[in-house]
Amino acid sequence: MVGGLSIAAISTLYLTPVAYMLLARFSKARIEEENRLRTELDAVNDTSPAAAE
Repeated sequence: MVGGLSIAAISTLYLTPVAYMLLARFSKARIEEENRLRTELDAVNDTSPAAAE
């Protein structure tokens, strides 16, 4: 029991945050993605025929 609890504690306190930080390098921040999409939508809306009316 002590071994299992020790492994669980080490995994929770150290391995999980380290794994999360390593995986976070490969993803974009949501705010960056939202800004990119907003820019693309604004560009499309500015060139649409409905915007000229």
